[in-house]
Amino acid sequence: MKTRLPFQLNHPTFVKIPFTGRNRRFARGDHFDWKGYGVPEARVMHMFDQGYLYQKEVVAEKTSLDVLREELLSVPMLELQKMARAEGADTTNSKDRQIELIHENRQRLATEDAVLMKRDRMSEDELEADLNARRETSEEEISE
Repeated sequence: MKTRLPFQLNHPTFVKIPFTGRNRRFARGDHFDWKGYGVPEARVMHMFDQGYLYQKEVVAEKTSLDVLREELLSVPMLELQKMARAEGADTTNSKDRQIELIHENRQRLATEDAVLMKRDRMSEDELEADLNARRETSEEEISE
């Protein structure tokens, strides 16, 4: 038996049973912006309890950090630290924090590259050559 969740003030609310209110006709499936219409909270909760309204559960979208976390979760900690050093990120002993540091470093590098490309109006080939030169320099520093 499926039970529905109690009314949540921050979830989107929709019309289940058509009704007319405030000189407007609400059809099944219409978004019911009760805050925008100025409907009191107690009235909306009553309509929800009576079955006139329903809510859809808000599903959080995955962020790029979530995707990276899923990819790197099975990688051993020593490999994560090697990866971080090779990319120029800080290292730590916490696996979750290490993944965050790698992500932050990648975002910072992407932002810097975008700024460089705009500022210098470099072509893709020139930018790639510059990035490769920087990567080789950082790999030499790590191996020393």
